[in-house]
Amino acid sequence: MKLFYHDIETANNKGLKAFVISDIHYYSLKDNYKLNAIIKELNKFDYDVIYLVGDIVDATNVLDNKESLESLLLFLKILGNYAPTYIAFGSHDLVYFSSKYDKHWLNDTRFKEILLNLSFKYSNIILDDNKFLELPNGDNIVIINPDFLDFKDGFDDTYLNKQNYLYLNNSAHKTTTLLCHYPNSIFVLNKFGLLKNISLCISGHNHNGMTQVKIFPLETLLNLIGQNNRGLITPSRSFNLKDTKYLRGKVSLNNQTNLLITPSITSLASLTSLSIFDKLFYKGANVINYTNEEIKQRHK
Repeated sequence: MKLFYHDIETANNKGLKAFVISDIHYYSLKDNYKLNAIIKELNKFDYDVIYLVGDIVDATNVLDNKESLESLLLFLKILGNYAPTYIAFGSHDLVYFSSKYDKHWLNDTRFKEILLNLSFKYSNIILDDNKFLELPNGDNIVIINPDFLDFKDGFDDTYLNKQNYLYLNNSAHKTTTLLCHYPNSIFVLNKFGLLKNISLCISGHNHNGMTQVKIFPLETLLNLIGQNNRGLITPSRSFNLKDTKYLRGKVSLNNQTNLLITPSITSLASLTSLSIFDKLFYKGANVINYTNEEIKQRHK
C-alpha cells in the first residue's frame, strides 16, 4: 500500500496520528484481500484514530450474501478495536444495483442502518454526523453526509442548503477536521464561507484521478510538469480539464483550510466492466500527523 504523509498544525499540546482510507468498494468475499491489506498496514505502526471516508461497499448487494457481510462487519470491528474509527458515507454505501430496472442504482439505506446498530455495540465505531466530536487529543472532528446520491463532478454545484451547515462557524479556537466523502461538497461549503474555522477537510470519491497505475507512475509525471493536484479522469469518466483540476492530493481552500483528497483502496470496482484491471493500480492511504513545534521538540 502506498502511503502519503501530511502534517497538520494543532493548537493542542498533544499529538495525534490518523490513518485515512477511502473507497474500499467491498462487494464479495473475493475482496477480502483488500481488507487484509488494510489490516496489515495498520499493524506496522501505532495510530490513534482511523478515518474511513466513504464508499465502504460497492453497493448494498453485499447484504445479500451472509458470509460477505459477516466478513465486512468483522473488519469494521477490528478497526474499532484498533482505534476510534470515524466513518463518513459515500453514495455507493446507500444504493442497490439491479439490472432489472432502467435505473440500475436504487436508493437503499440498509447498510447505513446496520452500521448505526454496530456503532451502538462497539463504542469505537463513530458515525455521529453534523456535530462536533472530540478527538483523543482534544481537537475537534465533524462528519458530514450530504443528503443526495446523484451529483456532478463539476464545481458549480450549489445544491447544498447553506442554512444546514452554519453550525460549522462555531468551531473557533480548536483545530477542527471535517470528513465528507465528496470533494465537491467541500468546495461548495468553502464557497459559502463556512470553512473559515475548519483546519483540514478530508474526502475520497475521486479514486486519485486514476493516476495510481503501478507500471507507469503517472503521478510522478504530473508532479514534474507542475500538475500536483491534477488527475486524469473523474469517477463519472470526464476528461474535461475543469473537472479534473482537483482530483487528488492536497488542495488549499483558503488561508487556513486545506483539503486532502484520499487515494482509493479500489480504483476499478466490481460493478464496473473494467474491474479485472484493478490490480494494475496500487492501494493508497493518507497518514496525518497532528503536531506543532512544542510536540516535535518533546519527541526529539
